[in-house]
Amino acid sequence: MVTTRTRTRYILGVDLGQANDPTALALIEHPLTRKPSYQLRALHRFPLGTPYPRLVEQIARRLTNPPLTGRTRLVIDATGVGKPVVDLFKHHQPRLSDLYALTITAGTSVGGNTRNPTVPKRDLIINTAVLLQQQRLRIAPNLHDTQTLLDELLSYRVTTSDTGHDRYGPANSDGHDDLLLALSLALWLAENKPITYGTISVPRGRIPIHTDPNRWSDHFGYW
Repeated sequence: MVTTRTRTRYILGVDLGQANDPTALALIEHPLTRKPSYQLRALHRFPLGTPYPRLVEQIARRLTNPPLTGRTRLVIDATGVGKPVVDLFKHHQPRLSDLYALTITAGTSVGGNTRNPTVPKRDLIINTAVLLQQQRLRIAPNLHDTQTLLDELLSYRVTTSDTGHDRYGPANSDGHDDLLLALSLALWLAENKPITYGTISVPRGRIPIHTDPNRWSDHFGYW
């Protein structure tokens, strides 16, 4: 007999920070169905400047404990510094087969291969916006960084240069989008690599937040 719990899977998105940006994580849960709804179960930012080997050690250790062990895919932003960090993961956790190294591009088409896709930033953000509009993403209100994620969502903009190139990012030059990118990495993988068969406007009223405190909790704890 297949229980609901055994048919639950997780995806952990990791947006790697650099000098001025922290590394951010977003963990989503979804059932094994053809058009699932996603539940955001955990958000976390590591302190600015946390060494990459320490990040790898903490994340890999968390993935080897219940309920994540054996049921979690890991997708890492492999852009820039991401490639050597991916190698650290492979060295630290050689049995971690469900590892995806996703390179974010400024292009217009998806490339690469199954484990190493290249994806336009536009595709990542639009995919997240569509899932919100379809009400297929549920965000727990009492996660540590829920409000920060909502602020990133609501301040995100697309601008077009004189040469016709689109730029996706925070409205303010000093804004951050690390939590949004971590979430978007996980959601893009879920939608495009399933294991089953102007302004980007997301009005506040369309962001589904559950208010029942008994239903939601950050039961994975802090990283």
